[in-house]
Amino acid sequence: MSDEPLGGEAAYVEPGYGETEGFFEELDRLPADTQNVIRLRFYEEMSLQEIAAVMELSVNTVKSKLYRGLKSLKEELVI
Repeated sequence: MSDEPLGGEAAYVEPGYGETEGFFEELDRLPADTQNVIRLRFYEEMSLQEIAAVMELSVNTVKSKLYRGLKSLKEELVI
């Protein structure tokens, strides 16, 4: 069996310190409420409904903040 990934997909490479540091720097540049939505969703693994309840926002507002925040991170972090 080969050690190469199936289907020509890139193998997962664990990020180095500098790469994760850059992510957190960019995350910190986002508005505080957007940072909170991202942290609650991915670090606390909360549902959109749970985040909406905790932050006293509508689910649609949570979705918008999550989408815009992730889009901004992607644009800043992609080389």
